[in-house]
Amino acid sequence: ADAVVAASTGRAVHDQRCPAAPVTHPAERLPTRVRSLIAATGLAGLAICSVAWVVACRAPFSDQLLGRAAAVAVVVLVGDVALLQIRLGRNGNGFTWAEAALVVGVAIGGWAWLIALLGPVILLRQLAARRPLHKAVFNSSSAVVAAALAWLAYGGVSGQWVGVATPVTWRSALGLAAAAGVYFLAISVQVMTAVAWAQG
Repeated sequence: ADAVVAASTGRAVHDQRCPAAPVTHPAERLPTRVRSLIAATGLAGLAICSVAWVVACRAPFSDQLLGRAAAVAVVVLVGDVALLQIRLGRNGNGFTWAEAALVVGVAIGGWAWLIALLGPVILLRQLAARRPLHKAVFNSSSAVVAAALAWLAYGGVSGQWVGVATPVTWRSALGLAAAAGVYFLAISVQVMTAVAWAQG
């Protein structure tokens, strides 16, 4: 029989021979439009990151360039780590130094190297932290898309497209502020859209 009656409690206890419920992958439980959003963001992030690598690798290789690239990778890694956790009721929110890392990374290595390293570093860190693959892909790709929009904002305000000129002018400072703001807004819109669509 599929079930037997436990003599001591009178409750129905299912026999161990009952087939187990199929296990579904977390990504398979997401609505179709959320999966489409993750795929579109992932493809956009991959395309932008690829272009950034092409632009970044045009510079002549040197030990100084390698050191700057390594420094940018460290800055991105530190910026992706949640430093402050605030819980409001049942909802927990983590705040990072992502915008500060954006500004510091651009100042060290320029926009091309920042965007080229941003996606891979975030993806590897989140996979190392055992985040689900679809979340790691979305988070890293959305960061790349947001950084590209921040680059456009910075260039439009400052008139500079490679990196931060020294000494820093008021236009450069205003451009960095605009870039940080656009980066924050772009990330927020992408995340809020994914959350809203996931909740129906």
